[in-house]
Amino acid sequence: MPRPASRSTFPRPPTLVLALAAYVLVYLSWQALHWLPGKQELGQLFLIPIDAIALWAAWRASRRVAGSPRLRSFWRLFALAIAAELAADLGLSYNDLHYVHAPFPSLADAFFLSYFALLFAALLRVPVARVTRSRRRRLLLDGATIVLGGGAFVWYFVLGPNAVASQDSTLATAVSLAYPIGDLVLLAGLAAILLRRSAPALHASLLWIAAGVSVSIVADAVYGYGVLHGTYKGGDPIDTLYVLAFACFALAAASQRPLRRGDPEARAEVYAQPAARASWLPYVALASGFGLVLMVQRGEAFFPGYSLLLILVALTAIVAVRQLLAQRTLVCVQTALAESERRFRAIFDNAAVGITYTDLDGPAILDANSTFAEMVGQTPEQLRGRDYSSFAGPEFHGADRVLAEAIRRGEIDQLQQELRYVSADGTMRLAMLTVSTVRDAHGVPREVVGIFEDITRRREAERIKDELVSLVGHELRTPLTSIRGSLGLLDSGALGALTDESRELVGVAIANTDRLTRLVNDTLDLERMQSGRLELELAPIAVADLAAQALGAVQATAAAAHVELRCETAGLSAEVDADRIVQALVNLLGNAVKFSPPGGHVTLTAHEENGSVRFSVCDEGRGIPADQLESIFERFNQVDASDAREKGGSGLGLAISRSIVEHHGGRIWAQSEPGHGTTLHFTVPLARAEQPAQLAGALR
Repeated sequence: MPRPASRSTFPRPPTLVLALAAYVLVYLSWQALHWLPGKQELGQLFLIPIDAIALWAAWRASRRVAGSPRLRSFWRLFALAIAAELAADLGLSYNDLHYVHAPFPSLADAFFLSYFALLFAALLRVPVARVTRSRRRRLLLDGATIVLGGGAFVWYFVLGPNAVASQDSTLATAVSLAYPIGDLVLLAGLAAILLRRSAPALHASLLWIAAGVSVSIVADAVYGYGVLHGTYKGGDPIDTLYVLAFACFALAAASQRPLRRGDPEARAEVYAQPAARASWLPYVALASGFGLVLMVQRGEAFFPGYSLLLILVALTAIVAVRQLLAQRTLVCVQTALAESERRFRAIFDNAAVGITYTDLDGPAILDANSTFAEMVGQTPEQLRGRDYSSFAGPEFHGADRVLAEAIRRGEIDQLQQELRYVSADGTMRLAMLTVSTVRDAHGVPREVVGIFEDITRRREAERIKDELVSLVGHELRTPLTSIRGSLGLLDSGALGALTDESRELVGVAIANTDRLTRLVNDTLDLERMQSGRLELELAPIAVADLAAQALGAVQATAAAAHVELRCETAGLSAEVDADRIVQALVNLLGNAVKFSPPGGHVTLTAHEENGSVRFSVCDEGRGIPADQLESIFERFNQVDASDAREKGGSGLGLAISRSIVEHHGGRIWAQSEPGHGTTLHFTVPLARAEQPAQLAGALR
């Protein structure tokens, strides 16, 4: 018995956002109005609830991404980092309440420093896209710029004063310097992530984390400055920055959506380029950090001129190397672009088919290759700026504008049709036109590529072939009928008794004559279908009747092969030419019986599917290789060359079935696994009287 799902007593993320907003407002009102006494003692205590909320939110986020082990480890490490901060705030609150002069360093400082290490470890677990070697060098330089820009800020407020004026013990000085260094390490880790493509599922969370880390770095710098100059006391307004930082962390965890195993958004793209806005991060960090130093360094004894000079030299060197690498990359890109353009131009100019490049405004031809120019008896220069009506047949006049408007509205993306055109010698020829849309970076159709293939000779060859097949077929049918009749008379004994040996020879002749007659009939049927001369007499008919007729036609063959026929049909009607669909079913069932082992089963099913009737014929034969599932519907195609000799048949049955189905507006396909049988499916239209009822049932 399944265990009932437990109801969570924790608030949902929207409730968490409201709770965070309410807590921040309460804290700000306390900072402004001091409506509770004991500001120094209460200041640190106010940080504990916000730490706890952020810890709970991070732990819940780790459970929502259980389907992604890497993201789960990220959120667990993130939760451990916040837990370390919570433990540190608890220790610091205890010291503030029990000591007049709190000891430094203390156990709380160990937890504070653990927070930096754990948060940096969490950032290392963020899935990011791999980068090329040249891109990795630029990332290192960009990261160095960000760290150096932020380092100038931290140096001015904390590291510089501590290095010059500290009178504390070596341990106390080391711990004091560890805080700003930890901030710089976090800044480096954050830069390494923001400068690369990360997992889409973390995008919103990383923005909140970046905001929280940035605010906490500023808070640490201002806090260190206040401690150095003796101006900081517990509960000072600077603590508001810590409250806001951990509120950002809580919102980062709350914005994490649930992920299932294998979710593509849990993985970063391979070798993806960073977002365009990320390229501005080094310059923002450089301007903010170095600009702050320029504004405040004057008159400060701890910041002598040579320190500023060193920062200037370092920044100049990084930017120079970065620009050198960017220039080399630009040269490589331009070279590759020129080579790509050369290859494209060579393919465009030397293609064996005519190619045009047309805009959608005219539409006017922007460019044309030499093959197309030769087809219409003009030069590429003469064709530029002209439209298709200048060389296309009269039936196409104005159609190019209609086509351009349909492409612009998004109704057509690709089109293929036959087109008559005026050739170089002034005669009308036939071409196959294939139109493809070219879109800009925003997906808006801008141009059209037209490919013209002259098919005049092909159509003439097909016409001659069809006439030859028709002529040969009709000329063979009459003598074959006469031969078959004569052989039948011999076999019946009408012309005298036959010896056993003679009867056997006559039987072989009759079988081969019947096979040749079927081949001629099938060839004529297929030629008539492919030439468009097949006329369908569509009428509603019960699917069960179609199945019964087809099964009756192959029952004797199945009995001789010791194969059982089964049928499962729904009470549906189809809008079809009954004789032709029965012919297609007989072909499919005959094939299934032919390739089924003795004692096997062949099943015919029919059911409704998306407004159509889907027929399926399933056998238990040897199956069809995956690379031949399409080719079996071609003329005279056999999976095994020996099948024609061993199994018989003309090799046209499936080709005829496909042509019949396609003339009904349906489609036919095969599903098979070698050694496990084959299932052939095809669809035909549902009877019109049943379509509204099916639609109404779907809507209900």
